[in-house]
This record gives sequence, structure tokens and C-alpha cells, in this order.
Amino acid sequence: MAEEVTNTVVGKIVDLLFSAAKWEIDYVRNCTKNVDMLRNEAQKLKDMTDRIQQRIHAAKENGDVLLVGVQNWMDMANIEISKAEEFLEEEANAKKTCFNLQPCVNLSTLHHYSKMAINYTPFLLQHQEDGQTYESCVSILTRTPILVDLYQTKNLDDIDTHKLALREIIEGIKDERTRMTVDVEKINKNVEVAAKRIMINEEKVLIILDDIWEQLVLSDLGIPCGNEHMNCKILLTSRRMDVCEGMNVDRNICVNALKKKEAWVLFKRIVGDEKLANDTSMEKIAKEVTKECGGLSLIIRAVGNDLKNKSIHVWEATLDRLRNHAPLEIHQEIRKTFTHLKLSYDLLGSKEAKSCFLLCSLFSEDEIIDTLCLAEYGVGLRIFDNLCSINDARKRIQMAVDTLTSSSVLLSEGNKVKMHDVVRDVALLITSSSDGEEKEKFLVEAGNKDTTEWQPRNRTSESYTKISLMDNRIRKLPDHELHFPLLDTFLIRYNLLSIIPDEFFRGMKEVKVLDMSHNKIRSLQQSLKLLTKLITLDLSLNRSLKEICIVGELKLLD
Repeated sequence: MAEEVTNTVVGKIVDLLFSAAKWEIDYVRNCTKNVDMLRNEAQKLKDMTDRIQQRIHAAKENGDVLLVGVQNWMDMANIEISKAEEFLEEEANAKKTCFNLQPCVNLSTLHHYSKMAINYTPFLLQHQEDGQTYESCVSILTRTPILVDLYQTKNLDDIDTHKLALREIIEGIKDERTRMTVDVEKINKNVEVAAKRIMINEEKVLIILDDIWEQLVLSDLGIPCGNEHMNCKILLTSRRMDVCEGMNVDRNICVNALKKKEAWVLFKRIVGDEKLANDTSMEKIAKEVTKECGGLSLIIRAVGNDLKNKSIHVWEATLDRLRNHAPLEIHQEIRKTFTHLKLSYDLLGSKEAKSCFLLCSLFSEDEIIDTLCLAEYGVGLRIFDNLCSINDARKRIQMAVDTLTSSSVLLSEGNKVKMHDVVRDVALLITSSSDGEEKEKFLVEAGNKDTTEWQPRNRTSESYTKISLMDNRIRKLPDHELHFPLLDTFLIRYNLLSIIPDEFFRGMKEVKVLDMSHNKIRSLQQSLKLLTKLITLDLSLNRSLKEICIVGELKLLD
């Protein structure tokens, strides 16, 4: 009996030892399999974090609030992924040592990393399971800030002029009796959804018409208005009081120039209080500079941004320039604006930034400008030194754009830019001012939907260097030779041209940039090959254009 018990116990011990030995042997035998499994699960978790990160980015762009726990999950996931990657790198290096430097396989190394992989993989699997919730949703929809919210967050301390104007605007919008305090096609495109919300859903909707230069008939634009649509309020801005009065607005709110004290507060915020507080000489000049800005916040920002990192000598020279008058032929309303923005232009320093600034004025008013287009024009005009490629040109243009936006003379629109219409007016004046420093003269007739035929006032001009007829409805060009001996740029994209007269290009042989994209051109005339200095040619989206062999004769095309 005792012998049987002993045999049973010994048998169980042997089984246990054999089972344990088998586990240990399996670790060695299945090392590659176990490590590969960990590698695959780590990659799955990494892919999951990338997808969830995309959702988080989109939620933040929309201003939504992230779910509680999602950011913590992301942080922990990244830690687990880092640990896995460190383990895999360590295991790979150990294998190299084991197999390449030693005469035989190191079984303890295989056993070690196989067992670690088996033990670590469940953590990756669990983290994937925990993250499945966030694959479909990472945020809570947040309401759009109302006007009062925006007003409360705007820094208007000690700037009572703007604060008062904003308060009056908010009161006007709240007033149930108030209904109404261009480009018709653009408004029509954007107003359809608003009209449905007003008329069908009976929602309260605010429609903003910005920078109106002429009287508009709201019903022609599809905008619900009048006593039967009291849930629709319209806020329009205009520099012309007669437009507001002609459209029978319920309340006129004048945004006045800043008072002397308010202008000084704003200027100090831009250039930095400490910079001025520590230098009484500079503070004295700064007050005079602010005075010359005439209380115009746009000008104060532009001049302040230009000067904040400059020496006192530049400040002194700037003050002298500000005290000079703008060209007398400029309308009194924008003469002071011209003086200040021309100064901002002069202080740019970079030739590429100045060229980019002037190129932007060739586009239609309020147009969103693609920086790639600016780069292509810049290549043709050779504004870049030591250029390597079009990608290099795009980077250089982006640097110029960054300079211009930081100086408040261009507005950033994501990856694109926009030029304020007042700034655009100044840019065009720069190219036609009497001093003519830039040796440039532009003819810009862009963005007029009533223009169907173009005839220059004179057949010849010895001074025009750039002509822009973008974004019109031009169907016909002159069928005779035009004499533009200095013209280096001709832009007529976004029109309705089907035929280019053969005589048209004969008198503009210095052209380097020619943009005829987005038309209906069917064929190219022989006179095109006379443009032997042409570097940039854009014929894209002329869908009926089939034969372009003549382009091959233009040897300088990039």
C-alpha cells in the first residue's frame, strides 16, 4: 500500500516536472512566434491611436469637448506602444548578438524574450479593447459661441470707443424691432441654407453682409426680410453712410477712430509695455507715432507690428516718414491710410515679401489667394534668387506670406491668404504713385461680372508692367495689335474666352507670365510663339483645348 502511494506521488511529481519542462521548452521553441504576435498587436494599437487622434483633431477643430477618459487612454496607449517598441528593439539586438557573435544559439536569450512577449501581449490586447469606444466617438457636441460670448472674450479693456460700438451692435441685434442695421452670386450661394432655417424651421438667424459698397435689394438675393420674417436680423458693414441710409437700416452704428488714450493702449499692447517702459526716448517717439496713426486700429496694428523689434533709429525714421503726406492725387479718405501702409510696405525689407505683396493686389477684391499660384507667378517673374524647384519657390513664398501676415498687411486663411480691400487699394496706389520706386505700373480690372469685352483705353502704354483681367466674363479681346513694351505679366484666368485674336500678343513680347486658365479656349494662335521670354504659362481647365504643339516652341517655359 505504501509503495503504491509512493508511486502515485512520484508519478504526479514527474508529470508536473514534465509539464513545467514542456512550458519552458515551448518558450524557446516558439520565441519567434510569440515576439511576432506582440509586434502585430503593438501595430494594431498604434493604428488605433492614429485613427482616434484624427477624431480628436477634428473635434478640437470644431470646438467640441473631448469625452472624459479619451486623452488619458491616448496617453497610456502611447506609453504601452513605446514600451513594446523598446522591447522589440532590445530583442532584435539580442538576436544579432546571439546568432552573429556566438557559435551556438543562446537558449536562455530565446527563453527570456519569448516569455516576456507572452506576458506583455495581453496588456496590448486589453488596451485595444478599452479603446473601441473611442473609435466611433471622442467628443461631446458643443454649441456655437453666441455673439455675447465672443464680445466677452475680446480684450477691449481701456478701449471704450470699440467697446461702445460692440455694445450698440449687440443691443441692435437683441431689439425685436430691428431687422437690418457685392457680389450677388456669392451671397446667393451662401443664403439658401439660412433662408430654409428662417422660413421653414423658424429659427432665429443673423446674416452679416460685410463691406457693402452699393445698395442691395435683399429680396433679389433671396434673403427673407420684412415684418413677416422678424426672426431674421441683418448686420451690414459699409464705409459709405449713403448705402446704409438707402437700404433703410433701422439703426446706424458708427465705429469711430480710437481716442488718443485708447490708441496708445492698443499700440503698447502690440509693441510691448516693457519695451517702452524701460526706454523713455523710445516711449516719447512711440507716442508721436501713435498720434500719426490717426486712431485707425488697422494702421496702429500694422505699424506696431513693423516696429516692435526694430531699433530706435528705425522708429525715428518711421516717425519722419509718417509726418510726410501721401501723394496729393489720392482721395482724402484714404490718404492717411496710404501713408501708413506704404510705410509698412517699405519696412518689409525682403524683396520677395514686397513682390508677394504687390502680386496679391492683382487678384479680385476679397479673393482667397492660393500660395501655389503666387509661387508660380514668382518663378516666372524671377523674384527668387538661387531657386532649386517649384517646391522651393512655394517655401519661399510661404516665408514671404508669413512676413506679411505678421505685419498685418495680409490675412491668413488656412493655407491661403487674403488681402484686405483697403490694403489692396494701397498696393495698387503704390504701383501708380508719382515716386515710382518699384518701377511697376499695374492695370487691374478684376472681379467685374459685367465686363464681357475688354478694350484698353489706349492701344499703347509705355509704362504698364502687369495687367490683370481675372474673374470677369470676358468673351472678346481686341483683334488688333496692342503695344505694351514693358508688360511682363498678363492674367486673364476665370473668363469666358474661346478665341484669342492672332494679333493680340504681337505687341507684348516681354511677357514672362501668362495665365489663361479656366476659360473656354479651343485653339492657340501662332502669335503666341512670339512670346519668347515666356516662363510661366497656365492653360489649365480649358476643356476644349486639344492642340498645344505650339507650346513646344516656347523654350523658356518651366
